[in-house]
Parts: sequence; C-alpha cells; structure tokens
Amino acid sequence: MSGTFQEERFLTPFSGQLTSNDTAEFLYPELFRSVGTIGHEMMSAAQSFDRPLGAAEYEMMDRFVTALGRASLLCDLVDAETVGLENALRVIRAHPETDQVGIRVDSGDISEQCVLYFQQIQKLGITPRLIVFEDEVSPEVVHKVHDHFRAATGREPTMLFPGAGGYWWRLVHRDTVAAAFKRTATRDHPNVKFSNSPGKETLGGYLRVYGRDDALIVADVSEAPPGEPLYVKLVEGGRIVYHESFQDQGARADRTWDRYKRVELSQLVHEYQERFRAMRAREVEAARQRLGVISSSTGR
Repeated sequence: MSGTFQEERFLTPFSGQLTSNDTAEFLYPELFRSVGTIGHEMMSAAQSFDRPLGAAEYEMMDRFVTALGRASLLCDLVDAETVGLENALRVIRAHPETDQVGIRVDSGDISEQCVLYFQQIQKLGITPRLIVFEDEVSPEVVHKVHDHFRAATGREPTMLFPGAGGYWWRLVHRDTVAAAFKRTATRDHPNVKFSNSPGKETLGGYLRVYGRDDALIVADVSEAPPGEPLYVKLVEGGRIVYHESFQDQGARADRTWDRYKRVELSQLVHEYQERFRAMRAREVEAARQRLGVISSSTGR
C-alpha cells in the first residue's frame, strides 16, 4: 500500500482512558492507553474492481467487530447516508452478542447524520448506541449538533460523543505536516476513500508525484515517469528511512515553492478514479432505492 498511517484524535468514553492517539499515550502513559481505530486505512483494504465497494466495506466492518467485540463503525468510506448506513446496521444486527458496536460519522452534514443513525437504530428496535461525530469539530459545532439532535428527536444527546479533530481547541489548527495519510493500494488493487464532504476523496494506486513545467503530475509507480520525481520515501517496512537534514529539507522546499500552479492525473490514475466513481454512483443509487431516499444534500 502507498499511504498507511491515519491519525484520529478522539477519546473514547470507555473508562476515560482509551484513545487512538499514540502521542497521548507516549506523553501521558498514566492517563491514556492507545487502542487504535477502525479508520479508512482498514476499511478500504478489501476493495478491488472485482467486487462492490459496499461488500468490501461490510467485510472489514464485520471482521473488526468479530475480532474485538466493539467498535465505532466508520460509515463514510463510500457514502454515510446510504451504503455505509446499510452496512453499519447490518453489522450491528449480525452481532447481538455485544452492545458495544456504535457509529462514527466523519463527513458531510454530521448533525443530520447523527439524527439519521439514531432514528434508524431505534426503528430496528436496537438499544441506543454510541455515535461519535467528527470532521474537525469545535465547541461551537458540538453545540450545533446537540441542539439539532434535541430539536429533531426530542431526546437528550446522551449517546452522542464528539471526536476531537484538528480544530477541537479554539484557534489551534492542524499544520501542513499533520495531514492524514490514506491507504491508496493493497497488493494489486488500488483503493480509495470517498466522503460526504467535497475535497476529501482520495486517489487510488501506488502513487508518485512528478513536476513538469508548472504542473504536478500524479501517476502510478507502474507508469513511465512523466516528469521530475518529487516523492521522497519516508517509511519502508515500518521503519523510517528518511534522513535529510533540516537544511536539505529547506533547500528542497525553496526549489519548489510557488512553482506549481495545477495538478494533473496520469492516464492510469484518471482511469482508476473514473472506474471507482462509476461504481460508487451505481451502488449509492441502488441503496437509495432500497432505503426509499429521494434526494440527499450530502450524498455526492
């Protein structure tokens, strides 16, 4: 796979100590215990062009719950309001032995999705489950989500839990190097992560970036280099292999700063993108028909 690390900064309420933030455990081992997260990296690992995206998503959800017995199921790999909704409810119903399987909404209209998942779980007669909501939440967003939930359901949002993304603290933002890495391929299969928020869709393949004139070219490693290689390997076999000095890093940045004005996809990467988008469109439409959804403001 090309991108393998994903940081998710939220604390689960179980005992008040469990977290997916390895740094928290490293700095404060007496306060936190890292337990990982069912993130997009795992969720996309079973994808291939030979099977539906929804089937691959369901497989990874079910495997996680079967192995660990509890999870906050990440539902926006394909579409949180249709395919992901169906898969999450199916997994919850398939595991009556545990009530520790909840939901994580991560993109799109998270206020509406919290209500949607709560109501669908209630409709199936399942006991209320924890719903973690993320997507760079701030204290203001928490208030907005909670107020919307109260107005739409008449219930107190006791089952909702805010994930602490990059904007949890006022005026503290993620910097450039804190950008998340996503899985883009597994063995011979390109992988993608869609989203219910514009701009968060990933590209599939063993990706490399090249410079050509004023363009950044994104290509697969199997293709002939279309320009000057710009990728620098950071990790190999789980070990850091990047050892440039700060001076060398600064010189690299100076050589490329403000040089590139546009991004182009290679023929193969563009083909992967179009095939995955077509698969998603078909599956989302089929799920809408099954769910009786006429339209969705975030189901892009």
